[in-house]
Amino acid sequence: MEHGALGRGAVVLGIESSCDETGVGLVADGKLLGECTATSMDRHARFGGIVPEVAARAHLESMVPAVRTALERSGLDKSDVDAVAVTAGPGLSTALTVGIAAAKAYALALGVPLIGVHHLAGHVAADTLDHGPLPERSVGLVVSGGHTSLLMLGDLARDPIVHLGDTADDAAGEAFDKVARLLGLGYPGGPALSKAALDGDPAAIRFPRAVVGKYGFSFSGLKSAVARWVEAAAGPLPVADIAASFQEAVCDVLTAKAVAACTDHGVDTLVIAGGVAANRRLRDLAEARCAEHGITLRVPAPRLCTDNGAMIAAVGSMLVAAGAPWAPPDLAADSSAPLTAALLHPRPAQRLQPGSKDSTRNHIRNASNGNRACAYCGSSNERESMNRSSDLTALEDRFGAHNYHPLPVVLAEGEGAWVTDTEGNRYLDWLAAYSAVNFGHRHPRLVAAAKAQLDRLTLASRAFHTDTLGPFLSGLAELCGKDAVMPMNTGAEAVETAIKAARKWGYTRKGVPDGKARIVVFDGNFHGRTTTIVGFSSDPGSYEGFGPYDGGFDAVPYGDIEALNAAIGPDTVAVLIEPVQGEAGVVVPPAGYLRAVRETCDANDVLMIADEIQSGLARTGHTFACDREHVVPDLYLLGKALGGGIVPISAVVADREVMDVFTPGTHGSTFGGNPLAAAVATEVVAMLATGEWQARALELGKHLEGALTGLEGVDEVRVCGLWAGVDLAEGGPSAREVCERAARLGLLCKETHDRTVRIAPPLVITPEEIDRGVAILKRAIAG
Repeated sequence: MEHGALGRGAVVLGIESSCDETGVGLVADGKLLGECTATSMDRHARFGGIVPEVAARAHLESMVPAVRTALERSGLDKSDVDAVAVTAGPGLSTALTVGIAAAKAYALALGVPLIGVHHLAGHVAADTLDHGPLPERSVGLVVSGGHTSLLMLGDLARDPIVHLGDTADDAAGEAFDKVARLLGLGYPGGPALSKAALDGDPAAIRFPRAVVGKYGFSFSGLKSAVARWVEAAAGPLPVADIAASFQEAVCDVLTAKAVAACTDHGVDTLVIAGGVAANRRLRDLAEARCAEHGITLRVPAPRLCTDNGAMIAAVGSMLVAAGAPWAPPDLAADSSAPLTAALLHPRPAQRLQPGSKDSTRNHIRNASNGNRACAYCGSSNERESMNRSSDLTALEDRFGAHNYHPLPVVLAEGEGAWVTDTEGNRYLDWLAAYSAVNFGHRHPRLVAAAKAQLDRLTLASRAFHTDTLGPFLSGLAELCGKDAVMPMNTGAEAVETAIKAARKWGYTRKGVPDGKARIVVFDGNFHGRTTTIVGFSSDPGSYEGFGPYDGGFDAVPYGDIEALNAAIGPDTVAVLIEPVQGEAGVVVPPAGYLRAVRETCDANDVLMIADEIQSGLARTGHTFACDREHVVPDLYLLGKALGGGIVPISAVVADREVMDVFTPGTHGSTFGGNPLAAAVATEVVAMLATGEWQARALELGKHLEGALTGLEGVDEVRVCGLWAGVDLAEGGPSAREVCERAARLGLLCKETHDRTVRIAPPLVITPEEIDRGVAILKRAIAG
């Protein structure tokens, strides 16, 4: 997959075909240059709703004329187009497919890149055409015929989109259509009902306002209440009063919850978008309530609220300016794509079969809590005499290998961001097992998944299929945007697997002579502790005394692109990189470096392998640390957080060209992808798919960075998402001394090397807990 280099000023042609409008727009630098929208609404009116096949045929007929008209209105020629953006989902599958096919054809004919975008992100982006760029943070209310969602928005092109609440059943626009049909007002119902409501009394009938969580919606019950009222009515129906009262109930709930979301989250801007945003009563009520709370209201002009190509061009323009990756050639439609980001690149092989992941989730059962037996002898649910920390530490010291130097704390329980030792002392966990506990200790969803699977099947040979492996593989492939997954157990196994894959790929696909393959690595790396891996480590403590090593690796300085280019030769098959070096002290590469690495790999026919074992799965505020620069590697290496803090599981994720170098018998693992690990990891993937964890890490990371700024006795602080490295000033206490002092004060963190304290709290931590931890760290540094 190639990556954007067009930057600002690019003219983006947007194509929208998710429903019954064929929309085309042209946007550059956030300015609408021209547009055309052709609707097939009249063809659907006699059916009382949209007929997918009719919509698809109408798109086929209207697409080329709409593009031609939009170009004419903009005063541009086809040759002026720099990129094509298209709605890839959600929507009607047949209708989406027509738009995607047209976009591919235009992109190919014009020799320009293609970008797939999420339809709902387009609705939000439509507002920017009227009011300019979105603020750093805003709440979005997207309300249309098929969607009603309350969102937390950041940078639309770069940040995850977080769902605060969604409709549990009918969307608001859908309820408008159904009630309009009930009242005999025709189709489309929204405009017809709103027109009827102009002559009615909104207070005539007090229809119910559903309560579905703090920010959730439900309109099915409201629709049913209207139906019951109509059935019970005697004499002529007061259509205008019913329409006005129904409309008031919908608008009341929408605006009340949207304003509450703003005030609860300290956000001063509300964006309302989507077809229902054209409703006059909704706009008026929102304006009044926002004014009352000092909130800036942004709503696109009515012509930009309904589906249109301008909104798709607008979000496409943002993604181009941000350097987003281009769509793959096999970009497909995803009719039910969840909204987690503006960029949407579904591919045929990655979409789940109906019921696979969700079916697995629905079958989770709640296991009862039994008595806790003593971990030492199993005789009782009470702790026995072996619970004193000194006794337990002595046991470890006597019978364990001395390859760790733990802090003098013996942990027995954990929940959320907190752990408790055997003597009842509580500690704030600021290490999260090196990101393995990203979701907190004993997250209820993950524990439930594990307990349910423990009651079914925990291990089976890969000589047989299991009902958990397929859903896990497909879900993770979809999350990564890749074709295939190789499940393993530990991070080091994933790295070893990737090394094998890269070498075999080099021999069989690139033509490197057998036994000559080389891989470029980086100074300061940490990829595990197997003999192959420590052989290219730059840490003497890792490699001294464990040779001989097989070679085949070339180390270059981290962050030096010229050194990387110089190291690549004809026999180089891969570049193995940590997007953020965790063990080195949370070292973040210079801006643009990952993109430069990607470009170097592309130019030299070399695989880019991203070790995201610590940095991936939401730690940096993105699903992957590579996402910070919209870089997609050839192989993702994942682990730690993938097991939810419960089980070890790792994975190599790649496209078929790379993964298919493995054939039966060439690689494997007895426990790799076992049913228990797969069940937990499937739930992890489902949690990450919402985008809420990524957004939470990003937001909390900003809070952490602010709290750490200005600490005395500190030379440098590096923060990437909810991950930080604190370099202590020379002449002060060592990192080990600071961590031991912090533990005595109730904070657990860990030194890396002599003078760096590494911080990686579970993502469930609160801002108040971050402040508490920083206060303890400050005391520990001061002594």
